[in-house]
Amino acid sequence: MPMIRDYFIFIQNPRKNSISMKQRNAFISFISVLLITYVLVFFISFIPSNIAFNVKDIVTTRDSKNLLFLLIIPLYEELLFRLGLKISALHISFSISLLISSIIVNLVFFNELDLLKFYLFSFMLALPFFLGFKNFVYSEKIEKILLKRYNYLFFSTIILFALSHFLYLGFDFSAFLTYLVYGYSLSFLRVTTKFLYCVILHFIFIAPVIFQAL
Repeated sequence: MPMIRDYFIFIQNPRKNSISMKQRNAFISFISVLLITYVLVFFISFIPSNIAFNVKDIVTTRDSKNLLFLLIIPLYEELLFRLGLKISALHISFSISLLISSIIVNLVFFNELDLLKFYLFSFMLALPFFLGFKNFVYSEKIEKILLKRYNYLFFSTIILFALSHFLYLGFDFSAFLTYLVYGYSLSFLRVTTKFLYCVILHFIFIAPVIFQAL
């Protein structure tokens, strides 16, 4: 199938392929990426994993009073890791601002906030950073550098996305590979379709976590 070929060819040169690759039906791309991802994750599941945790325990460690934060996760992480993959002043400025604000909130209130408040504070603090970065820092020179080094940007966001899931858990190679596949699938979908599709796909990925935490 052409879509399967596109999925695996894209990784060779994301910058070049994002320009030259034939645009396909977004819904078909969405379903194809979803199926490919679960097939890859299925094979990865045969690799022994050292992580055994209960989602409810993770929720409790951050004193979360409800599960709303689990519904915010897809939007938050897609804005942070995937929005900027389509380079523009708006996209890059907001992603960087959200990253800066999240680091600051985590350093100041480390483990003292439940996740819902963490996300809320991060979004609120990101707004002034966004206005400042977009109006006074972002420039055509920065955009040219990002475009020239686009492949580094693409792969670094995938790696950071995968590593971010081990902030409160010990590192595990099998889980790391799983998050790399998730990250690549979401990034591929972001570049080849609309932002909404990668948010929906991300929500589907964490749906089992939500149901387990209920």
